[in-house]
Amino acid sequence: MKITNKRQMYQMMAVGAFGNVMPTWLTLDAALASDAPFLGVRSLTVNDPVRLYWIRREDLREKMESAGILGRQDLIFSSTDYGMEADRIIQGEVTRGPWGLYFRHSFAPAPMRVAFEQDNRHATGLEAEMLLRRHVDPHGVDWLMELLHEYENPVVEFTTYRNPVGTLHQQTLIWEVRHY
Repeated sequence: MKITNKRQMYQMMAVGAFGNVMPTWLTLDAALASDAPFLGVRSLTVNDPVRLYWIRREDLREKMESAGILGRQDLIFSSTDYGMEADRIIQGEVTRGPWGLYFRHSFAPAPMRVAFEQDNRHATGLEAEMLLRRHVDPHGVDWLMELLHEYENPVVEFTTYRNPVGTLHQQTLIWEVRHY
C-alpha cells in the first residue's frame, strides 16, 4: 500500500496502523477538548513551514491567531511533552531502496526540522543498520523494519527516547510513514 498524502497518513495513524505515536487530533476543537497539557501544530500540506511546538492547550487558539493560521482546515494537532526534548536519543527518516537502507538522522535535542538544521547526518547500507541497532531500542528497530516492509518501503520518520512515550508507552515514536 502506498501512502500518497498527509491526510491519508494521519487517518491511518489515528486508527493505530503505525504503532506507537503521539495522541493526534484532526481538528482544533478535538485538540482543545483533550487533556493534553501541551500541543503542537503541523500542516497537512507538504513543506508548509507551520512550526508550533509545546503550546499550552489554553494558549493554542491565541498562538494560532498570532501565527496567522487560525481557521485553516489543513492542520493536524498532536500532544507534545515539553520534557521530551531532553530525552531524545536519535531521530530521523529511514527508507529502503535498491541500495539498501538509507538513514537521515540527527542527535540534536530539538524538533526534527530544527534538529536537521543543527545536525544533519546520513548513513546507508550496513552503516545505517548498525546505527539503528546501536541507538534504537530492539522493539523500535523491529517496528521500523515492519513498516518498511508492510508499506512498500516508505520513508518512516521517528524519534527514539530514553523513556517510554506515546500511545503505547514505548521508546520509539513514529511521526510519519509516507511515500509523498
